[in-house]
Amino acid sequence: MLKLNYASCSDPKMAQAVLFSANTRCAGTAPTFSLTSSQDEFSADFIRRVDNKLHSLPENLKLGDTLWDFGDMEISHHTLENEMNMVSTHFHELMKNGKIPICLGGDHVIKFSALKALDKVFTGEYGVIYLDAHPDCEAQDVLSYSSILHHGFQLPTLTPRQVMLVGIRQFTESEALALSRYLPNMGTIMGSEFSHAPLEVLAQKIIKQFSGLKHLYFSIDLDGLSPTCAPAVESPYPGGPDVNHIIYLIHILRHHFTYVGLDISEMIPKLDSNYVTALAAARILKEFYSVI
Repeated sequence: MLKLNYASCSDPKMAQAVLFSANTRCAGTAPTFSLTSSQDEFSADFIRRVDNKLHSLPENLKLGDTLWDFGDMEISHHTLENEMNMVSTHFHELMKNGKIPICLGGDHVIKFSALKALDKVFTGEYGVIYLDAHPDCEAQDVLSYSSILHHGFQLPTLTPRQVMLVGIRQFTESEALALSRYLPNMGTIMGSEFSHAPLEVLAQKIIKQFSGLKHLYFSIDLDGLSPTCAPAVESPYPGGPDVNHIIYLIHILRHHFTYVGLDISEMIPKLDSNYVTALAAARILKEFYSVI
C-alpha cells in the first residue's frame, strides 16, 4: 500500500495526527463532467506518489514524525450508506481517541462523514471552514455533492452559524435560492474578496463568525482554489483564493481555535499533467499538520 513518505511516525499510538484516504464515489458528479470523470488512479494515491517524488517540508520545517499514514480504507461495497457509515466511523474513532484526522478523498461523501463525526464528538462546539466554489446546500432528499450542508444542518447540533463558506463564486438559480435560506447566519467569503480584501480582514471575519466556539475543522474541495493552483478538478471556475491565501489562514487561525481535522477532496488525477493540483493538496495537508 502506498504511503506518504513525509508521514514518518511508525507507531499509531504515538501519532498526533492520522492521515487516511477513502475512495468514496457515491456523491455524484457535475453533469458537465460526467463523460470524463472516470479515474485510472485513486486521487489520494496520486497525491502521495507526487509528493514522494517532489518532496518538501512545510514552511516551518516541521518533520512528519508525529503524523502516521493509515493508508487507504478498504470500502467493500460502494453504496452511499456504506461509504458514509464506514468513513464517519473512522473519523469518529480517531477524534474520540484524541487524534487529528486528515482525510484524502474521494468525493463529497467524506465531507458529510466528517460532519457526522464532528457533531458527535464536539457537540455544538465546532466551526467548519468550508472551502468550495459552490455552496453545496440545495435541499435534496438524497445526499449528493450539491446538498452536503443541507443534510449537515439536519444533524443534531450543526447550525449555519458554525459554517464559513470560503471561495464561493459559482451558483445556479436553485443554488442561490438555497443559499439565501441560510444567510446571514452562515458566513461567506466570496471568491472575489481574495483579490482586494487584506487577509487580516478575512481572518477577523472568520474569528467573528466563530466567536465562542473552541474547535475548528477544515473541509477543502479543491475546486474552491483558483484554477491556477488546482486545475485538475471536476468544476474549475475562475477566481478564488490561491494556496498561499489558505495557508495564511491556517497559520493565523490556529492562535484562536483548536484544530480538530482536515479533509481534501475532488481531484481528477488524469487532468493533473503538471502535478500542480496534487502538490497544492499535499502542501495544504503538510502546512495544516505543521501547526497543530
